[in-house]
Amino acid sequence: MLAPAAPRFLVVDDQIVHRLCARVILQHAWPGCVVEEANSLRWARAFLAERHYDLMLLDFHLPDGIGIELLQPSQPARPAWETPVRVPGIGMSSDRTPAILLACAQAGLDTLLDKPLQADELRQAVHHHLPAPSRVMSAAEAMMQASPEISHDVTSRRSAPSAHLCHHLPPRRG
Repeated sequence: MLAPAAPRFLVVDDQIVHRLCARVILQHAWPGCVVEEANSLRWARAFLAERHYDLMLLDFHLPDGIGIELLQPSQPARPAWETPVRVPGIGMSSDRTPAILLACAQAGLDTLLDKPLQADELRQAVHHHLPAPSRVMSAAEAMMQASPEISHDVTSRRSAPSAHLCHHLPPRRG
């Protein structure tokens, strides 16, 4: 049986700090996922014309418009016989006025997260659209997977007593 493909996310925000925060949370919750970033509607539209995404995280206020405009399927590069695919989205904003809430609801956006993003809230919102990964990898497993040298070193010492793991530490004084 084939494992499900890793989810693909598009994070659209003009602030690099918010894009980075979203990336870290998503990559921790969905190991192996693909997270791409756009800082404007123009870049996001270019990505959407070339790639498929499972979910978009959309800042409301962007330099060249509002993020929820991306919820309207408008991909002229696709052949006419293909049905445009609507990529689901999660909104992000530090501005929660009634006008913004109404605009999000009218665009079909059912989730608007406050910025700065909170990890638990983002994970719950994404779980609403995508299945949870079968198992979240621990930090140690991620480190071992990223570096085979570390993996070999840790694996070879697993059976040793904990004092042996600290043999590089200088002896205590006093």
